[in-house]
Amino acid sequence: MILRPVAAAALALTTIAVPVLPAQPAALPEVRQIVTFDLQPGALSRVLGIYLGPLLKIYETLQPLLRFRAYLEAESPESLDLVVVSSYRGMAGLDAANHELFREGRDGPSVGLLYQEIDRHAIGHHDQFIEMIEALSDPWAQESGGEPQQLTVFEYLRVVPGSHAFVEDLIAARVRPFELDERLHLWSETGRVLVGDGWDYVRIFGVASLGAWHDALQRTRTAEFQQALAPVVMARKTIILRREPRLSLR
Repeated sequence: MILRPVAAAALALTTIAVPVLPAQPAALPEVRQIVTFDLQPGALSRVLGIYLGPLLKIYETLQPLLRFRAYLEAESPESLDLVVVSSYRGMAGLDAANHELFREGRDGPSVGLLYQEIDRHAIGHHDQFIEMIEALSDPWAQESGGEPQQLTVFEYLRVVPGSHAFVEDLIAARVRPFELDERLHLWSETGRVLVGDGWDYVRIFGVASLGAWHDALQRTRTAEFQQALAPVVMARKTIILRREPRLSLR
């Protein structure tokens, strides 16, 4: 038997260089600025007129703006008339929006003068900044809630210092599954409070009516997860609002 040598060239392997692409930076979380106005008696229609007129036109052209919503008071433990919520991609998006709104030489009416006019009709106002947690929020939330009969509930939570990771894990693993299985709300969202009177979280719910909210409360109070959640919640504040559909962008 004659053994034939195998040519080395037949065994040669071709090496193909694969370029390594740089990692793409994660998208900044959505940040919402919530401005709550306590207005002088009879001033709501005048303030709405300012928003519906020149201010809405300005916000329509504001590139960094993700969404714009406004709400009227339905039931609240504190005095308020109007809540305005604008959304941006991170606090950097808010910086970009403010730069665009207040830059020198900008065409159109002055945003500063318009808000000074609103302040003249206000007893007071306060601002909050919320970083939304996408994993703890329903993706369809912002496409809902515009129907006149529906309500939007803002529930603020103050928790025991150092318990934030525990609270978020609990909401993800036990609270939201219970809410979804029981169909307690039309939708829900959760956000971390970056700036806001000592609160740590705000949970936002869409509900069909005051009765529906009361029913959800009663069923939640007896839920099994309360044994773990109740000890770490130091305080709650609930505000129930009705969306103003004329002040809605994107």
